[in-house]
Amino acid sequence: MTKKDDVYQRKLSVKYITDKIYEKGRQDRCRKWIWRAIIHPTFFVCYRTYLNDLKDVEHISLTEPPKSIDTMRYLIDMLDGKR
Repeated sequence: MTKKDDVYQRKLSVKYITDKIYEKGRQDRCRKWIWRAIIHPTFFVCYRTYLNDLKDVEHISLTEPPKSIDTMRYLIDMLDGKR
């Protein structure tokens, strides 16, 4: 996998996580909180990069987790409420 593929997979993972957690109007589930609590500790990207990643893949609709997130099964289980 090339660096370009890795970046694209990260963008898809970030979008999937954000789509699962983000709730408009709730300050405890805003994008800043998602970045601070989950995205930054997992992917080590700054807030501006996080927002740019979301913008780059906003046209894509994800119904299942991207391939790169398979290694983070615990995160998927947490998002789906299994833990």
